This record gives sequence, C-alpha cells and structure tokens, in this order.
Amino acid sequence: MGILNGAYGQRTLEYSSRLTAERTNGVDDSRLIVLKGNTHPLATAANDRGAVAPNEPMRRMLLLLRRSSEQEAMRDLCTHSCFR
Repeated sequence: MGILNGAYGQRTLEYSSRLTAERTNGVDDSRLIVLKGNTHPLATAANDRGAVAPNEPMRRMLLLLRRSSEQEAMRDLCTHSCFR
C-alpha cells in the first residue's frame, strides 16, 4: 500500500478509526437479522442432539456480514482509487 494523503487519506483514516471502535464494542444482538434459506435442510428439531462441548470445532460454518451503506461507499472509493 502506498502512503495516504489529501482528503482521501483523511477519510480513510477516520473510517478506519470507526471500524476499529465497532469491532471492539462487540455485537449488538438487537441488530441481528435472519437470512432466509440459509439453514441446512437437516438442521431440524428432530435431528437436534443437544449442546456440544465448548471446544468442539465448527466445521463448514459460514458467517455472512452486511456492510453499512457508508462502509460500502468507502469500499467503492478505495477500489476505484486502486484500479483507475
């Protein structure tokens, strides 16, 4: 990465600071959404075997996060400036 300067560099640094704060503040459970159609067909109450050990590895798990419109705009700005 090159050195950031000017208005673009300042916006990037401010944005980066906000992202760091968001990551360290934790997840706000009141802002969770359910994505329909993303549950395996065998994940049913009939197949539920109860809780597993806390150290049990989670295999084949996919976590999908949605960026805010501000994050999406900053990503587009960064991408545009890298590939123009």
